Amino acid sequence: MTGRNTEPDPPAREGDRPVVVPLDPERIEHWRGVVADWEPLDRTQLDGIAAILDRVRARKRAATDRDDPHQYPHAA
Repeated sequence: MTGRNTEPDPPAREGDRPVVVPLDPERIEHWRGVVADWEPLDRTQLDGIAAILDRVRARKRAATDRDDPHQYPHAA
């Protein structure tokens, strides 16, 4: 988008924090234009998204619980 030569980030090693990649301002403006015509989400849709995020977070917590002998490392 900006013509910069960017190489993909190497995969994160286990235990490392995810790499934060700055967003390209042109890409941000593109998506602002795309979503400008969308209707706002209603309360039911927002609650549904929140419920999904809660389940993902709970599964991630369970997957990283070191005291649990039955943990599933890839549950999230």
